Amino acid sequence: MTPSLEARLVRAAALLAAWRDVLEERGADDEAPGWAVRRGWDGFLGALPDDDLAGCEVGGAPAVAALAGAPGDLVALAREVAAVVAVREAPPPVAPAEALRGASRRKSGQVAALVALCRERGFDARRVVDVGSGAGHLTRALAQALRVEAVGLERDGARVERARARAAGHDAVAFEVVAVGAAPVALRPTDLAVGLHACGALADELVALAARDRVALVLVACCPQKIDAAARLAASCTGRARALEVAREVLGVANAFEGTPDVEALATRIALRRLLRARGVDLRRGDETHGLTPRVRRRLEAAAERALALRGLAPSSEPERQEALARARAEVGLARRRALPRRLLGAALEVALALDRARALEEAGAAADVVRLFPRALSPRNLAVVARAPTR
Repeated sequence: MTPSLEARLVRAAALLAAWRDVLEERGADDEAPGWAVRRGWDGFLGALPDDDLAGCEVGGAPAVAALAGAPGDLVALAREVAAVVAVREAPPPVAPAEALRGASRRKSGQVAALVALCRERGFDARRVVDVGSGAGHLTRALAQALRVEAVGLERDGARVERARARAAGHDAVAFEVVAVGAAPVALRPTDLAVGLHACGALADELVALAARDRVALVLVACCPQKIDAAARLAASCTGRARALEVAREVLGVANAFEGTPDVEALATRIALRRLLRARGVDLRRGDETHGLTPRVRRRLEAAAERALALRGLAPSSEPERQEALARARAEVGLARRRALPRRLLGAALEVALALDRARALEEAGAAADVVRLFPRALSPRNLAVVARAPTR
């Protein structure tokens, strides 16, 4: 018998509560995390062979649980994570993804998967409301596939203008400049609300909107740490009863990359932290790239220039950067090994957030579930909260 949403959420919340110190303590670059020392894990993790490390980064919890000689409590953690993150996969699209004008292959595949799910679920919708519609690819695709009106709500006016240009000639498609959460939005009883990679607080706003107006919903969330509050409170009564409150700086663990990381990019971040700390900057890990674009983060020269300028500090020299980068490259392997337990819990945290949102909709009367919508190759952020509107 498949466990209920409530039971799955309770189990996920219990796992996160039991291992909260691993989630919350990151440790310094040159020091073992306190939780690893207390549990006697650091020696085992530090000695992990390269092939085993790569296998665990790709294989996740089952691979960690199968490590020869692993501490018993680390194996127990991995096995419980494996149980929590076991989520049913949605059926793949029958036809290959159609390339969408102006969209990447990955985006086209994501859109195709969400369209296929909506067709498979047979939502009886007369209008699609795409929240955080961006370029409008999903809005247009759903309007065409479901043969309904569709409106895209997007806070960025420039994106709305580009989406309108791409939708020229599609009479059933419209786009509006709306910041959901900051502006009042009302959904109709026969609407289907969707959000593909709704960032941070927007995902919770969309869940609250769908629950309030009792409409169907398909939501794939991402970047849970992008919130204004110091912590994310649970959306469901079940989650609140289980104290599923997560600090903003911890939420980012749910975005943990699955697979072998970009080692050079990781070394660049470590080197940047060294440069900043050498100038007396007190920062938590992750703060070093605040305000930097993904492109700037990839090269130490550009990252250092921008990060130091943002803090009003003198620029770094080439020899200083090279020394910091050389030391960072020597530390990357150990950093990857020590990160394994937090990566496991990051996957569990991502599932817990999705279960919490689905449970909030279920508590409002909807029939809800969480599924993996598309392969990780299209995006590691592939969990979809799917809800059918309550019977009226």
